[in-house]
Amino acid sequence: MRWRSEEKLKRTLPYGMWKWRDQDGQVVETIFTYKYSAIATKVNGQVVIEVMYPPERMKAHGDYFYGFGTNSSMKGKPWETESPSRRKAVRQRCREILSEWGVDPDERERAAAEAIRQEQLAARSRRRGR
Repeated sequence: MRWRSEEKLKRTLPYGMWKWRDQDGQVVETIFTYKYSAIATKVNGQVVIEVMYPPERMKAHGDYFYGFGTNSSMKGKPWETESPSRRKAVRQRCREILSEWGVDPDERERAAAEAIRQEQLAARSRRRGR
């Protein structure tokens, strides 16, 4: 898989979820990407506008939607090339998770692709300017 395609998936699809209690005792859940960037947050089961990150000590403890660890619900990665059927299943489940959280997977992919394109254009421009 080409770098750009893999990078788009890493920025788009949920990789895992942090779950903790805030200072008021409310249950907070945040899904995050492979790059540990928050996608969406629920407080007491309701999606909220403001994306929240857990306290620093909690970031290392997440439940993962895919990967090869013992706390991953699906084995494999959405961009792996060894097993196309596993890749497709993981990708589809991640898209379902986004939808369940009220996030449009297609819009996230478009935004990630555009961000990558802009970053590459800026890098080319900097190289030409040297």
